[in-house]
Amino acid sequence: MKKCSKVFGVLVVLAMVAGLLGVATPASAQQLLLDSAHYAVGQDVVVKVWSPGVVGPNVTVTATSDPTGDEEDIDIPRVPDTDIFEGPITLMPVATGATADAADPRDGNFEVAVGDVITITYGLIEATATIATIQIKVTPTEVGEWFAIGDSPLVEVDERSHTSGIDTIEVLVSSTTDTDGETITLTETADTSGLYRGSFTLSSATPAAGEVQVAEDAAEQITAAFGKVVDTAWSDDVEPVSTIVEPNTDLTVSAYTIRGNAQDTNSGLTKVELSLDGGSHWTTVLITTATDVEMSWSYAWEIAADGTYEIMSRAIDAVGVVQAIPDDPAFGTNYIEVLVDSTAPVISNAASSFTVLDHPMEPVISATVADAVSGVDTVVVDASAIDSGATAVAMTDPDGDGVYETEAGAIVVDDGLDAGLKTLTITATDVLGNASTADIEVEIVDDTTEPVLSDGQVIYPTGGIAAETGHDVILRVTATDDLTGIASVDVDFATGDAADLFDVGAINLAQVDTNVYESAPTEVTATLPADVTEADYTVNVLATDGAGNQSAALALTVTLVEEVNTRYYALADGWNYISVPMAVVETSLEAAFADAPEVTEIYTWLGGTQMAAHRLDDGTWDNPDGIEIVPGMGYIVRAEGDTSITLTYAPVEYAAPPVASITLYQGWNLFGPTFPSITAATVGQDAGQVMATAYGQWSVMYRQVAGVWTPVRPDYPPNLFPASFTMVGGEAYWIYVTAPILTLV
Repeated sequence: MKKCSKVFGVLVVLAMVAGLLGVATPASAQQLLLDSAHYAVGQDVVVKVWSPGVVGPNVTVTATSDPTGDEEDIDIPRVPDTDIFEGPITLMPVATGATADAADPRDGNFEVAVGDVITITYGLIEATATIATIQIKVTPTEVGEWFAIGDSPLVEVDERSHTSGIDTIEVLVSSTTDTDGETITLTETADTSGLYRGSFTLSSATPAAGEVQVAEDAAEQITAAFGKVVDTAWSDDVEPVSTIVEPNTDLTVSAYTIRGNAQDTNSGLTKVELSLDGGSHWTTVLITTATDVEMSWSYAWEIAADGTYEIMSRAIDAVGVVQAIPDDPAFGTNYIEVLVDSTAPVISNAASSFTVLDHPMEPVISATVADAVSGVDTVVVDASAIDSGATAVAMTDPDGDGVYETEAGAIVVDDGLDAGLKTLTITATDVLGNASTADIEVEIVDDTTEPVLSDGQVIYPTGGIAAETGHDVILRVTATDDLTGIASVDVDFATGDAADLFDVGAINLAQVDTNVYESAPTEVTATLPADVTEADYTVNVLATDGAGNQSAALALTVTLVEEVNTRYYALADGWNYISVPMAVVETSLEAAFADAPEVTEIYTWLGGTQMAAHRLDDGTWDNPDGIEIVPGMGYIVRAEGDTSITLTYAPVEYAAPPVASITLYQGWNLFGPTFPSITAATVGQDAGQVMATAYGQWSVMYRQVAGVWTPVRPDYPPNLFPASFTMVGGEAYWIYVTAPILTLV
């Protein structure tokens, strides 16, 4: 059967007086009040007696405890100038080790125990209260001191008095934030037990029924009160703090002890966890020293591989609040980014521009250097074995391709060095300071042997026969030197006839193949004497080696004539643009390119129409458009490798007319200028004169300048071009014709 429900209060036998409760009572009425209905051992019971007509400074009340069994007469002093008497009675605990009924009556100490009902009597008036305990707990067997938002603490009141039998009681739970508090109903755990339990929930929002509000990101006190019986606990929503102290820089080792500290001044720390992979995996660290609120920790890190590591730590407090990870890493926080590079740079392909040195020389040292982790910081070479002042010569990577080299002239071979092998050491250091070295060897020799020139020839014009004034000449020789190598090959203008044949002052032959050197086309400026139709000119070529030794002169002969009948074309690998300024003997593609199998395709354009021919595998040509090599047309020639052709002009007397006219059609055309003689074709003609009669019939022309197609547009008369240029025989030009037909003569 359910028991009746009541709330303990102060029992008042007589009616309250008007001065206390605002209710009119007889003047002779008396009143006895207690300041609570529930007390804890050790508290004071404040007794208030109103007794009109009593004379004297005190009234005496009798206090009894049941079942402890103590009874004491206690004086309550008068409140001056009133009929009210008020004073405390201290609730003393039963002596340690004594039983509940072993209290000592009439000794002046009012002894009580939990579960007692105390009765205060004054005359015929009495008031009662209970002796209880209250606890905020985690479970019925575990008392709690700290709780997190969202927890539901248990409140337990022990009021095991002989007056038990009440189903429920109410306690008031409040917090620093929720000062008014919330009333929580506790239920008796079993019939007549006097033990009551109930729970509430800590919430950061406006509390609903059964909830008490506490602040976020703060720690605050929680109070549960049953009358004057009070217990306190704390809410904790403050993140604990951990910091990674070491490392505080990038690392170059394969093992490292990570160290840090942590603290929590509220519920206290339980552990610190560490992640080495940006939070994907966590492990608990070793606590080295610890107090309730602070600890030092460490972790022995065996680094598996070089790379960038995101290292995070997080502290966890006693209520389960976990430290957050910041968005960005920074040393001195709980989130750092560490670059680990324990590997030195790799040096390969170390070499000198000279393997055999003679002094004075200026070798360039080079090497390929790579560092896949932190990157290459510096590369230097100790070349003091050949240059006493070059102990740490910087090597740079100007092209960003990983090839580091010294600047020209940074190393100069000392005079007087003994012959033999010399060791140079390259040192590469990465950004974190890891270093590696590589040695290269060069040989010092005393080179007194002159280089050798051979196989000299005039490869253009054919047979070395050049027309006077305006014809280009190309020279080729073979130069060798087994010790210090060829430094330069030049035409000697101090001897022979080079100064008479050319007016350039110097001609250098550049290396085009192993030991093969060739001059750029150089224009002949000489003219034949009167009544002389042919003359031989001697051109002497000299080679100089790395030690400064000079070869004997190799004489080449250029035969100067009034006119020649061939044209040499050097075709580079890829696309070439050419034309013929005069009619040639053989116009077929088979004949023109018979000695150049590298030529595989030919295109031309006329009036916006493309014409094409392709060489077949058997060497014949697939030429559906009937392309022939004729003056006035421009051609795009595709070569699969460097090659050349020589075309033979038809005798001038057979040309009809001497200057072929060029017929172009509306749209894009590829053409070349025509000329009445080979000499004229070589000299060329001002483009303004060539196009003088075509004003208003074309819109744009393209010519190659340093390998780049550059537009040329007609200007208003009298100036046909903004910047005039020479149109030379053998070159090809693009032109867009706006007239239906355009004829150039």
